[in-house]
This record gives sequence, C-alpha cells and structure tokens, in this order.
Amino acid sequence: MAHSTPNISESEAVVHLHSATSIVGDERLSSTAVWNALIDTSTWPRWNAFVPRVTIREQPSQQATSAGSHRDDESGNNAGRQLSPILQLGTRMTFHVDMSAGASSSSKNNKNSDSPRNLQETPLVVTVFEPPDSASKKPGRIVWAGDSTGPGGFSEWLLRAERTHEIYEETKTEDGRVQVRVTNRELQTGVLAYAVRWMYGQTLQRCFERSVEDLRSRTMEQENGTGSMDTNGNTAVIRSITP
Repeated sequence: MAHSTPNISESEAVVHLHSATSIVGDERLSSTAVWNALIDTSTWPRWNAFVPRVTIREQPSQQATSAGSHRDDESGNNAGRQLSPILQLGTRMTFHVDMSAGASSSSKNNKNSDSPRNLQETPLVVTVFEPPDSASKKPGRIVWAGDSTGPGGFSEWLLRAERTHEIYEETKTEDGRVQVRVTNRELQTGVLAYAVRWMYGQTLQRCFERSVEDLRSRTMEQENGTGSMDTNGNTAVIRSITP
C-alpha cells in the first residue's frame, strides 16, 4: 500500500500521521455506509471529537439546500446561501479542530467538561472524491488539502498538508460477518511543518487514532439503529495503527 498522498511523497514529508480501523458487522455494514458517515459533516458535532464543527465556505454546485445545511458565514462565492453539508469534489470548508481530542486519559479526566473548547480553524478543499462501490468492491477515497485561499490559509512554501481517507472493499470474516477497512493518512511539508511536528506531532497522532475510532462508532450506531456503542467490542473491532 502506497504511503504517499496524491501530491506529497512520503520521502519529502516532514509530518507523517496515520491511523486505521477494521469495522466488523453483520450484512447491513458496507463501505458505502462508512463513506456516508464520513462525508456528512452535519453529523460531525455528534461523533467527531477531533473536528466537532465544519463551516462549508463554498460548494461547486452553489445550490441552496434544505434544513440541516450550513449557512456560509465566511467570505466565499456562496455567501448568504444555505450550503450542503455533504462533502464533494471542490468543497471548500473550514475545520474547527479540537486538539484536546488527542489528550491523554488523565488530562481528559482533569478537564472541566463544562468549559468551552478552544477550536483552531483550518481552511481546506476537497481535491479527490471517489465514492466506493459495494457491488463491485471498488474502494472509496477522499482527499482534502490545505486551502491557501481560505481565511487563515498558508502559502504552500510555508505549510502544505494533504489528508487521505481510504475505505476498502468489504471482506467476510470466518464467521461470515462483513469487514470494512478504513485508513486515514496525512502528510505535511513546508517550513512550518517542522514546528507542527515538534509542537503537536504526538497530539495529532492521538487525534488521528481517535478520529477513526469515532468514525467506527458512528457507523456501527447507524447500522444498529442505536445511540450507543458496545465498548467491549462485541459489535465492532478497532485497531489503531501507528507507523
């Protein structure tokens, strides 16, 4: 499996982040179900601890949508419109990132749960959008990269980042259950990437591991039609991988 992203080679990257999970369930589980959970940012506040909020700044279709979409509150071609929260090729968005999602268990326990979270804004654009096909077992892939044109964006010589999610075709386990594999990789290069690695490297790695765990839990909740998850792993198995 290639460890590079579409436009950043592993050899040139300064920051390397990677996590993965295997999701196991009954016949209701599919790569499409995992994909749909990932690309619908309107649900992220309910399950995505690392990125609990997304502002959609621009959609290529520029189409108004119904309730559940995000109103653009930043500059962009779609200012004032109701924008779809569903990611697609060309979506420009701002992630509101919670770095405390990568805190240790002891740090989390010491925090006041009622205290407001300090979210960091990161402008991004979807550059690859390839949905999976459960029938043909075609894997899905979505890539987003730093958007230098967005509010707070960096020039590429300062910081260039690219993140890839891949959702692999389902396989059957020995007991006949369905298994879907998800990998999550980000590479960063540029002058500021050295500072990112030094200041946030370990925290970001834990955030990446948390993000696939949260995606797995969200998928299983949807498939089971419940609002809770069996933390003993009776309904799903997760394996986070650090390279």
